[in-house]
Amino acid sequence: MTTGSDDSSRAPRASRRAPRAPRRTTRDRARGGRSALAGGIGRPAAIGLIAGLATITVVVGWRDVGAIAAALAAVGGGFLVLPLAFLPSLVLASEGWRILFARDRRPRFLTALRAMWVGRSAVTFLPLTSIGADAIRARVIAQSGAAGADAAASIVLAQTAQALALALWALVGAAGVLAIGGDDAIAFGAAALALLLAVGVAGYVVVQHRGVFGLGARLLGRIAPWIGDHKRAGWRQGGDDADRAVRALYRDPGRLLWSVLLDLASNLALTVEVWLIALWIGAPIGVVEALALKALTGAVRGAVFVVPGGLGIQEASFVLLAAQAGLTPELALAISLAGRGRELLVALPGMIHWQRLEGRALARRRGTTSRTSPATAPGER
Repeated sequence: MTTGSDDSSRAPRASRRAPRAPRRTTRDRARGGRSALAGGIGRPAAIGLIAGLATITVVVGWRDVGAIAAALAAVGGGFLVLPLAFLPSLVLASEGWRILFARDRRPRFLTALRAMWVGRSAVTFLPLTSIGADAIRARVIAQSGAAGADAAASIVLAQTAQALALALWALVGAAGVLAIGGDDAIAFGAAALALLLAVGVAGYVVVQHRGVFGLGARLLGRIAPWIGDHKRAGWRQGGDDADRAVRALYRDPGRLLWSVLLDLASNLALTVEVWLIALWIGAPIGVVEALALKALTGAVRGAVFVVPGGLGIQEASFVLLAAQAGLTPELALAISLAGRGRELLVALPGMIHWQRLEGRALARRRGTTSRTSPATAPGER
């Protein structure tokens, strides 16, 4: 009798426990798949990071390190001013992204500014390409209440606008080089870079209209067969929703044009930083020289987006183009490295803020789970 009673009391517990094992197994497999996928995506960035570190080591090591250090020391308290000089650029870039949302679903300006700040901070501190930074700011804006499809669609159009603005930025640099009597070959190279960027944008737009998110979701479902059919169907539905949102945004080309102009204005605002640093290190240059130097180095850095943060690419560009602005390679390197210092000053609080946002999001998810989960029997703890 006792044995029968024990067996009958254990049976319900066993029936309650049985469904748990498959769910844990599926989750573990999904995590493994996501880790493998993340590793695959991270390899180009890792290679770019290694190449960038090697480049910056060679570029700095072959120059007078003492002269570079002395120039950086001359900036002094100016490092605290540089974040303020950078703020107009961040504001313009944030509005250039925000304007791409549909009017009735457009986030608040401060929400977009925060997401842009966090994305740029992440690419400064983490081995991420600009695509990784875009994914982070889409996540931040979605956590603030934007629909996932709207956030993804806005990022795709923002990438298009940024690439077009980068092509125009390269042309601005070419015009600046010609205006200061620089090397015609450099101006021709900048124009050629602008043409290549424009061709790349045209191809990207074609892919967008064919459904980049839907194609990606279906491809991901094929390479991750251990994911349940229900979840893969959700991915496909989400991808199709994002593709529809992208096509809807393209029906108002005026927004894309305004975004391009705001991104270009954001780049132009960075000229102030170069001009100020050159003044502080005792190598004052004109506004046109600062414009040409920033435009050309910025265009090259943006084009080689596979290198996280343009590490090494920016420094090599400053050295190669220093003569166009009448600077020595050491002073040009000091300008570039001082700009890196500003990036760190802006990015550190941005990373801290990002961790706070993620902590709040995790707390909300746990709270939702605890409210929706059935009560656990005492014997199951």
